[in-house]
Amino acid sequence: MVGTDGNRMSVYERVEAIQWTGENYVELVRFGATVRQSFLGPLDLLTGADGAQGYVPVPVGHWVVRSVGDNTDHWPVADSCFRNRYRQADDEVTT
Repeated sequence: MVGTDGNRMSVYERVEAIQWTGENYVELVRFGATVRQSFLGPLDLLTGADGAQGYVPVPVGHWVVRSVGDNTDHWPVADSCFRNRYRQADDEVTT
């Protein structure tokens, strides 16, 4: 089973990710994501480098992903895509 936060490794790069559970708004903000949510409305994530791509909805269960250490660029990934593309990262990266 995939955990709901932590470092992950794709075929291409190491990323950090947190899954939107519908109840972890504060954790998303601590993660560095710029998010907004209206009362009983969907969560919106500011995407792209420094928000260049604007706000996009993030359904419950989707992941908010960023490159390791980069708090300026976040993007949403559907759970099924996330599970197919990313795996738990080892503590060390071999290059």
